[in-house]
Amino acid sequence: DVSSLHKAPPPTYTCHRCGQRGHWIQACPTGGGLQRYSDNQLDAISVPVGRGGARVIVRVRQEAPEAFKAEITIFLAGQGISDSAAMRVRGPKRERERIAAMDALQLKRAAVEGAPGRDSDGTGEYQATRKRQRELLHLEWTNEDCDQAEKEEGLPLEEIVREVDLPAQVAKPSSGDEDAVLLRPTGPGWVQAGTMTATPWKGQWFVHERQEQGTGKHHPWLWFDARTGGYYIRSDSAASGYVAATPPNAPDVYGVVFRGGSSYLPPTEAPARKDDVQVVLQDLPKTGFLLKSPLVFLDKPAAFFAVFDGLRDNGAAADFCARNFHKHLLPRLSLRHTAWEDFELADVLSETFSALDKALLSSQAQYEGCSVAVALLVGNRVATAAIGGASVLLVRKGEEP
Repeated sequence: DVSSLHKAPPPTYTCHRCGQRGHWIQACPTGGGLQRYSDNQLDAISVPVGRGGARVIVRVRQEAPEAFKAEITIFLAGQGISDSAAMRVRGPKRERERIAAMDALQLKRAAVEGAPGRDSDGTGEYQATRKRQRELLHLEWTNEDCDQAEKEEGLPLEEIVREVDLPAQVAKPSSGDEDAVLLRPTGPGWVQAGTMTATPWKGQWFVHERQEQGTGKHHPWLWFDARTGGYYIRSDSAASGYVAATPPNAPDVYGVVFRGGSSYLPPTEAPARKDDVQVVLQDLPKTGFLLKSPLVFLDKPAAFFAVFDGLRDNGAAADFCARNFHKHLLPRLSLRHTAWEDFELADVLSETFSALDKALLSSQAQYEGCSVAVALLVGNRVATAAIGGASVLLVRKGEEP
């Protein structure tokens, strides 16, 4: 939340990035936190809000065949648009694009209503959209609601929030710009595009490659224009084949100390058997690399802990789930190059549970079952989930559990 970014932090607050006091972590002078944009990039992918200097991008992201989310990016103006920073707000997962587009329209309206006036720096817009986001988590739209919104706007919802194609106003470098200073992309793992690499247009490009699960071959999936500072991804719906993308997350490394371990106490009655299985992955980025699901844009430390408790005096389901849970979790974490909202970390665990349940029903252990408790550590946040008889106990220092 950036509601107090422009206020001094409490005297006892310490920035966990640099270990110093006097500033919020989002405004740490060592970098990271808020993303920076150039004039060309803002003009290419955003629209102004109200009469102030703030600008926004509104779009719908498809994350799975039946999983759509609204996304609005709000630029917080500094000493001018070129010194702007972006904060993103995402809506809940929807099964239909039209419903997610309705969420996007609501977030855009909230940003407009939150603009304080000509001196807007984007903070008011961000606060308003965050409030509306929390309300959207508990709202279900009907077709009648969508029809009414389209009547008010005079356009289909999908047209209002259509992804931005490469617009004409993007400042494509001319042949005389060879000596221009090249910008650097955010995050690790970027390589300079070779002469045979496909790019949106000729110029100086960096690409981020992803390894295919089946063949193991590497292919670009993110592009960065080193002259204008713009990020792009592929899109089959765009005439050019590319659309402007939200800049990736600059992964933070938090000073979180964690330890993981497991133990099992077998039953005393005969026959002794092992119905429970524990999984501890203390370095998710390393595991993701080995399984071709890179997590280079994920905050660190990143770890995963789980307990699978077999039911019906049988450990077959627990063993199956323990061997396959991470295979459904890591690809979902790898698909995202932007920052994760808190509720999205909870969503990804829920989606993993659903996918694993379907896989279990198709396995030889389909007639067994198990309870599951998991904890996902990402940076300085922990997302937990449990199903069945298992549970997660959170104990805070100085407090009763």
